[in-house]
Amino acid sequence: MNVIHGPNESGKSTLRAALSVGLCGQRRGRRPTKAVEEFKRRHQPWDDSSAWAVSVVIRLADGLHAELRQDLAWGVDTSARDADSHRDLSGDILRDGAPDGSSWLGLNRRTFETVACVRQAEVLAILDDADALQEDLQRAAATARAEHTARAAVERLAEFHRERVGTKRSWTKPFHRSKEAVATAEAGLQTARERHGEHRSKLREVRIEESKERRVRIQLRTVQAVLAKAEAETARERYNEVLEWSLLFSQGQPLPPGHGEDDDLEGRLLTALSAWESAPEPRRPEGPSVEELKRLITESETREAACRAVVMENEITEMKER
Repeated sequence: MNVIHGPNESGKSTLRAALSVGLCGQRRGRRPTKAVEEFKRRHQPWDDSSAWAVSVVIRLADGLHAELRQDLAWGVDTSARDADSHRDLSGDILRDGAPDGSSWLGLNRRTFETVACVRQAEVLAILDDADALQEDLQRAAATARAEHTARAAVERLAEFHRERVGTKRSWTKPFHRSKEAVATAEAGLQTARERHGEHRSKLREVRIEESKERRVRIQLRTVQAVLAKAEAETARERYNEVLEWSLLFSQGQPLPPGHGEDDDLEGRLLTALSAWESAPEPRRPEGPSVEELKRLITESETREAACRAVVMENEITEMKER
C-alpha cells in the first residue's frame, strides 16, 4: 500500500488520477458522463490539450508485463500491449470503448477506484454500494474471472491456509516450522544475552586490573627515579672526593686526616705512590736512541717512496711506447 501525503496543491490528487486513469481508462460515449467532465475540468492541461495522454507499465503476479496508453484528448491513440513482445492485449480488457487493466484483477473502473485508489472524500463511499463491491472482491480473490463466486474464493483461501500456513498439528507446515524457528531464536537470544553479560563482567574486571597495573607501574617508576637520584648523588660525592684527591696529589700534599678511614682506596694510593717514589733511577737503554730510530724510519720510508716512483715512471714509459 502506498500512502501519498503532502500539503494542499502539492499534486497528490493529480498523481492519484494519473495512476487510476492510466490503468483503467475512461468510459467513452456520445455524451461524456459527469465523472468524465469533472475529471477533464480538474486535470486537462491548459496550454496544449491535444497532447493530453497518460501511460502506465504494470507487472502482474502471474508474470504479465503490460503497457497501457490512454489518449484522454481524442481517444484515438489508446492501446494495451505486452511490454516485452508488443502483442496487442486490448481485446481482452476492452470495456466501454477503452482498455481497463483492472479487469485482470477481476475488478472494474468503479470498484478499482473504490478499493484501490481512494480519495480523501471517498473513504466512506464503500457504504453506499457494499454488495456490488463484495461480489467483485470475491471474484478477484477467486480467479480474477467475473463468473466465479465467493465459494471458490473461500475454498482457495482455505487451501492456501492449509498449504502455506498449516495448524499446530501440521508438523511439516510453515506454521509449526516457524514456531520452532522462533523458539530456537529466542533460546539463542537468551544464550547470547547471558554471554554478553559475562563478557561485560569480564571486561569490567580487566579494566580494574589494568587500572591497578597502571598505578603499580607509576609507583615503580617513582621508586626507580628515587634510586637513580640517590645513585647520582653518591656518584657526585665520589667524583668530588676523587677530584679533591687528585688536586692534593698533584701538589704533593698528603691527604687530610679522616679520608679513607672506611675505605682502602687511600692505602692503595699511598702504596702506589710509595712504590713510584722508591723506584730506582731508570737506566738508559742500550742501542740507538729514539731520535735515531725516527731518523732511520724516515730514511727507509723515503727510499721506499723513491723506488715506487721509479717503478711507476717505467710503467708509464712502457705504456707510451705501446
